Amino acid sequence: NNASELEGVYDLSNPIEVVRNQPEGGTLEGGPFEFCVGNGVADNIPEGAITLTGNSGSNSQWVVTDDQGNILGLPPNPYVVDFDGAGPGTCLVWHLSFEDGLQGAEVGNNASELEGCYSLSNPIEVIRNEGDCEEECDVDGGQITSNGYYVFCVGDGQPDNVSSVQLQGNSGENSQWVITDDQGTILGLPPSPDVVDFDGAGPGVCLIWNLSFDGELSGAVEGNNAFQDLEGCYDLSNPVAVIRVDSASNFCETISMSLNGTQNAFDIYPNPARNSLNIQISDTSIKEVNVSVTTLSNQRLIDQSFQNVRGLPVQLDVSRLRPGLYFVEVRDTQGNLQRVKRLLIE
Repeated sequence: NNASELEGVYDLSNPIEVVRNQPEGGTLEGGPFEFCVGNGVADNIPEGAITLTGNSGSNSQWVVTDDQGNILGLPPNPYVVDFDGAGPGTCLVWHLSFEDGLQGAEVGNNASELEGCYSLSNPIEVIRNEGDCEEECDVDGGQITSNGYYVFCVGDGQPDNVSSVQLQGNSGENSQWVITDDQGTILGLPPSPDVVDFDGAGPGVCLIWNLSFDGELSGAVEGNNAFQDLEGCYDLSNPVAVIRVDSASNFCETISMSLNGTQNAFDIYPNPARNSLNIQISDTSIKEVNVSVTTLSNQRLIDQSFQNVRGLPVQLDVSRLRPGLYFVEVRDTQGNLQRVKRLLIE
C-alpha cells in the first residue's frame, strides 16, 4: 500500500533517505595477450587493444592481479603497464567500478577482500613466457607527422584528400598504409594516404596508420581489426585522425569557408585544453565579440559574449566539455564571422 492510504489515529515522523547504488564493472573485450618477458624489451598492451563497455559507478579503477586474484597493480590504464619485469606466469587485467568508501583496493591484497559497493568486470588474460620464446620482433611503425587532424565536408561530390602526411623513423622489411575506423576496423590498405578520397565515406572518424612488418603477416585485410586480428612481426605508427562532417549540415559551409581561409583573426591556447581556453583577438579595433563552441554536428554547447576586448585575451571556461573535438567560432558585434578553429579537449 501507499503511506497515503493509512487510516486511523496515526502520525509519521520526518523521513530519512536511503540511496541504493549498484555499480557495474562493465565488459572487457580484447586479448588474451602473450609476451616474452625478461629480455629487457618493454611489453605493453597496445593502446586501444582493450575496449570497455557497459560500466557505471561514481569511481573507476583498472586493476592487475595474478591468476589467484592477488592485486599486483592499480594503474591509470592497462597500456602503461610494462609486463617485462614481472617474470613468467599469468596475470589478469580487470576494470573496477565502485562508490565512495571502498576498502581493500591495495597492492598485496586479494580482490576477494574488497569491501564496499563495487563491481569487477570480466578479466583479460596476460600470459608471460620466458626462455624458449620466439625470435624477438624488432620493427617500428614510425612516427607520422602532418598538419594535425583533418576535417572534411563529405558527400558533396568534391574530392577530400589529405596532404602533407610524412612518415619518419619506421623500420622493417615491409611497409603498408592502413585506414581504420575509430575502433580499429580496417577500411582500406592504400599505397599512400593521399590517394584516398574520403568524400564517399560518409560522416564519422577514421584513422591513418603506417604498418611496418617483417616476414609473413596475416590478418591485414579489410574488415579485420588492426588491434586484434594482425599476426606476425609488426608494429603500427601513431594515427592521424580524419573527421568527416556531413555536407548536408548548415555548419559545413561555415567550416569550409573559415577553416580553409588564410585569415588569422584570433588564436586559441592551450590546444588541447582541459579547463580553460584563452582567445586572443588579433584585430585591436574589435571591441566586443561573441564566442561559441559547437560539436561536429553543430550542437552549440557554449555561447558567450565579451566586451572591451580591444586585442586583449579573453578566457573561456571549457571544464564541462567532454574530451573530444569541437569548433570555436568568433563573431563581432555585427555578426561577421572572424574565423572557425578546431579545439581538442583532453
